[in-house]
Amino acid sequence: MSEQPVASSYANLSMEEFITTEFINVNPEDIEYVFGVHDFPNNDDEYWMAKALEHSPTTYRFLSDRLKKKKEFIEKAIIDWDSKAEEVVKYFDSDLLGDRSIMTMAVRETTNCFQYASEELRDSKSFVMDTIDSCRMNGDSSFMYYISDKLKDDEDVIMAGIKQFSSAFGYASNRLRNNLNFAMDALTIDNYYHGRKEIGNYMTSNIRKQMDFFWMISSIQPLNNLCSNIYGIDVKRS
Repeated sequence: MSEQPVASSYANLSMEEFITTEFINVNPEDIEYVFGVHDFPNNDDEYWMAKALEHSPTTYRFLSDRLKKKKEFIEKAIIDWDSKAEEVVKYFDSDLLGDRSIMTMAVRETTNCFQYASEELRDSKSFVMDTIDSCRMNGDSSFMYYISDKLKDDEDVIMAGIKQFSSAFGYASNRLRNNLNFAMDALTIDNYYHGRKEIGNYMTSNIRKQMDFFWMISSIQPLNNLCSNIYGIDVKRS
């Protein structure tokens, strides 16, 4: 005989009893179990459902259709979810995934939410630029993998990313990564050795060969001055 789930002890409680008498000590898995085996009429009650979401964000799945679409309710919940926002955003319908204010809040909680944003938002230059700016503190550029191909080929977007995290160079289009001027500009943005090294790791072999040529002639005057004037940097090896 299979062992009964721990949560089965809560199965006969009403939502009010479940939340008010047991909620603080209930595991998130148990909360989901109770919602899964009951068709609670209270799932349209903002007060009770806000409490449920606070303890177990994935109970979002059991919200009434009305609450799932109520923007003010979802915005408050996102703030409470903090880094757990990704667990919930993946259950959003297309309207919420395309709502700029909702997705901006979610992405600020954790950049992992960006991948679920609508295609239109991931192709929006202003939305992506705002995301880059809001993510500057955590140093995580991985969300840029999900921006549109058009924006991966946009110099403004990629340069803005590089200013925050050098690894953003790796998400640039092949055209940009194979552009010597763009590569040199990227190196001037990052003043740290490890940042420049990371940018160098993402350069194409063609660009590396051209860079090696400049390193070779950098010790020859006046060619060194000429290169510095053209690219605005000292091309000597450090």
